[in-house]
Amino acid sequence: MSGNEDWFDLGSAVELSRTQVQRVVVRNIPIALSCVNGVFGAVSNICNHAGGPLSEGSLDGAFLVCPWHHWKFDRRSGHRNGDGNTSRREEAGSARSARKPRLQPQATFSTRRRMPRRRLRLTAIS
Repeated sequence: MSGNEDWFDLGSAVELSRTQVQRVVVRNIPIALSCVNGVFGAVSNICNHAGGPLSEGSLDGAFLVCPWHHWKFDRRSGHRNGDGNTSRREEAGSARSARKPRLQPQATFSTRRRMPRRRLRLTAIS
């Protein structure tokens, strides 16, 4: 990024790291902000499968799990985990399980910590 105008101060990195997954809003854009072992990730909070709120889901390793249909997206890259989108019906052996739609990755955001105030900042959509 060329200047500070592209970065948005989210607050104290220490405070934000206390919650593994949370919703933040920057310029009216809802973002699922995650923190695992002190490393932040930020992706669109709106699941591109069916619009579910990713920040209300859970973490499965490096993946955010959508609470609506259990699709999994990498919490930092936004890429979908190929095996994370099965419904109960598909798990039971439906022929549909072989036809998983292809989706674009979730929109991602860059994060960085600013010293000496230890603030977490977020950049525009990448």
